Amino acid sequence: MTKYQVIWYDYEDDCSHCAVFESSEKDPLLAAQAFLAKLGNLAQFGYEIETAKTVDSTEPVGHRF
Repeated sequence: MTKYQVIWYDYEDDCSHCAVFESSEKDPLLAAQAFLAKLGNLAQFGYEIETAKTVDSTEPVGHRF
């Protein structure tokens, strides 16, 4: 599994969020889209992916901001 970082703008709370997650997907953007789809509640108000990139394997998984 590869670790990715996604930063997205959430229209519901009008701010950006960052999370590091693991995925077997090879493309960072597709991995980020799948990760955000699993969160479910984002679809109600909408969001925009600002960045999606691969991060070092030592980066801890979880929500940053």
